[in-house]
Order: sequence, then C-alpha cells, then structure tokens
Amino acid sequence: DLAWRLMLGFGALPALVVGYLRVTMAETPRFTLKQSVETAPGAATTVRHRLTDRRFLLRLVGTAGSWFLLDVAFYGNSVSSSLILKSLTPDASLLGRVAVAGLIFLVAALPGYWIAAALLDRLGRRPIQVMGFVVMAVAYGLLALVPHIMALPWLFLVVYAVSYFFIEFGPNTTTFVYPSELFPVEVRGTANGISAASGKFGAFLGAFLFPLILVQFKLPGLMGILAVLAVIGALLTILVLPEPRGLTLEQASGQVAPSPSEGGVVAG
Repeated sequence: DLAWRLMLGFGALPALVVGYLRVTMAETPRFTLKQSVETAPGAATTVRHRLTDRRFLLRLVGTAGSWFLLDVAFYGNSVSSSLILKSLTPDASLLGRVAVAGLIFLVAALPGYWIAAALLDRLGRRPIQVMGFVVMAVAYGLLALVPHIMALPWLFLVVYAVSYFFIEFGPNTTTFVYPSELFPVEVRGTANGISAASGKFGAFLGAFLFPLILVQFKLPGLMGILAVLAVIGALLTILVLPEPRGLTLEQASGQVAPSPSEGGVVAG
C-alpha cells in the first residue's frame, strides 16, 4: 500500500528539477532572433496560422501520429511484459519473468538506441523510422500468425527481442528528433509538445488496454493488433514525413528552400 505511493512520489523529483532548469534556461538563439525582427505590428505569424497551413498540418499529423502509434506498442509492451511472458510460460516465477524482460531490454533495446544515434545522420531519420516500423510489423505478424513460435518460448523471445531492437533502432529514436526539425522556430515548441502529448496518450492507451486485450484475444491477437499499428506507422511516415538529413533547421522546417549544393548535418 505504501510502496507504489513512494515510487510514484519519487517520480515527481526529476520532473521538478527539469521544470526548474527549463524556467532558468535562456531561449535558443533562433527564437531570440525571430522575436527581435518581428517588431512591426502584425508581422509575427501566429501559431494557429502555421499549424493550420496544409503542409505543416500534414507534418504534425505525421509526427504526432507516428509517436502515438510507437508509444502504444512500446509502453504497452514494456508495462505488460511480465503478463506477456506469463501467457507464454505460465509456470515461470514473477522474478524469472522480470529478469527475462530486463535481459531483453539490455540485450536488444539498449544497443538499438546507440546504433540509431550513431547512424541517424548517415542513414537519415525517414529510412530508420520506416525500417523500424516495418520490422516491428513483420516480427509481430510472425508472433500472431505462426503458432509454432508460441510453442517454443526461446524462439518467441528471439523474435520479441528483434521487435524491441527495431523499436529503438527505429521510431523510438526518430519520433523524438522529427518534431524538433520539421517546424519553424515560432511554432517548434508547440508542435513538439503536441507530438509528445500524442505519444504519451498512446502510452496510456497501451498500458491500460494491453492487459484487457491479452484476456480477450490472447497473445496472438495482441501481436496481430501491434502488427497492424506498425504498418500504419510505416505508411504514415512514408506518406507525410520528409527527410531532413543534411539540411539546416531553416531548410528542414520549410522556412527557406533547400539548396542542392548545400550539405551537412541539421544544426541544433
């Protein structure tokens, strides 16, 4: 009765630290420059005007939608990993299931972060995000459609670990990066906040619904739903999200047209 309250309360401490640091941080040079040149009445472009522009609205649908779909799968899997492993090996102890879930994260998920960070500016955000969603869809589809995998726990864990690796070497890295690059400076924070909030709503839905789906549709049904969500994520990325690799923030956000002769990495 006390333990969960303490764990929940401790979560407020880093949030308070972040809140304090954010209040005391200086604004970015780009935002400060933008504010200083918009001195004439009516010169500033409103957030509503920017985010209802068709091009930027499509980008917002892409960043918020892909983050939502990713977090449904990621947090649903993470929070419910013990239940998923219990449905696979009912006789295993709780400690054993937690240890296996931790091992999967250590062996598959954690390296995915580092590899994504190393290759983000070589491969590009779009290819990594599409590849991640596609491999997730294939892995979840196999777990849903091939009953022999369920009969072999070690094989299930291998495929499950592959899906975790490509969550990290995929949309769980790029969905953080995309919103900070695709929008003009005057709406960048708002668009990033909407995208992140969409992801957290997906995380809530995944964590809340996964145990219910497991009871109703069993493990193959849950994996089938995840496969469909991953396919939608890949299609959404392909259809509406551009590739910002090699562009400045002004070019990537559409404030200025990219020059064919210019290269380099998107500036921070």
